Amino acid sequence: MAAHVCPVCGKKVKTTDKEVYCDEKCKRWFHAKCKNITDKRYKTLASDTNFTWTCDRDAYREPPKLKALQDSIAELSAKLENINGENQVLRGLFEQSTSEFRKDVDELMKLVPKVEGPLQASTSQKAEAIGEVNLSLEDDRQHSRLNNIKTTGIPEVPNEKQEGIFAAVLNLCASLGVQLTSGDINAAHRLPSSDRTKPRQIVVSFVTRWKKEAIIEQGRKQKRRLATKDAGFQEPAQPVYISEHLTKVK
Repeated sequence: MAAHVCPVCGKKVKTTDKEVYCDEKCKRWFHAKCKNITDKRYKTLASDTNFTWTCDRDAYREPPKLKALQDSIAELSAKLENINGENQVLRGLFEQSTSEFRKDVDELMKLVPKVEGPLQASTSQKAEAIGEVNLSLEDDRQHSRLNNIKTTGIPEVPNEKQEGIFAAVLNLCASLGVQLTSGDINAAHRLPSSDRTKPRQIVVSFVTRWKKEAIIEQGRKQKRRLATKDAGFQEPAQPVYISEHLTKVK
């Protein structure tokens, strides 16, 4: 039987449901319970091959749509809440990035006097001074990532929520023998990527560095390759990798 909607409750009438069909008036399927037909009465009617049933369509002119409307409102509310949550996470990451950028600028300004002198020297000396500045900035950037790890290969689902990312990370850590709670994670988000054929990488920032070090150490001791099932996904079956969140130079 093709999918039909019960005019009384507005829900689908499945082949596994106890249903009745109006033979004369509206030619529609109904849930037996929506028409107050008891199980005993239903069995009696079902056993009668000559039985025909007619609904009281005059009691309603149109199938009720209130339940469907309420479900749609609830679904939209859930999506809006999810969007608000993601905006808060992005706002937090933006503020964190801004703070790190300001620190880099401050460090750079401190290095300006050191650069001004060497710039008056030979070309080789200037290049060496600039290299020192870049290394210093690079060290600062890497220092800001000391509590971070990066995962590759964790599947990305449609309308992914922050809770889903946290759960996947916690499952992965548990498979390594490192028991964590969401309170141990400061932030977790996917990195931007132009390649839509692969799931985006996830960067996880832990509250303490020793949590991160424990995960990296256990990952190196693993004799088997981590897979998506370790993160709580049965499909698709593919490798999952954990690494330190290093800068491009590192």
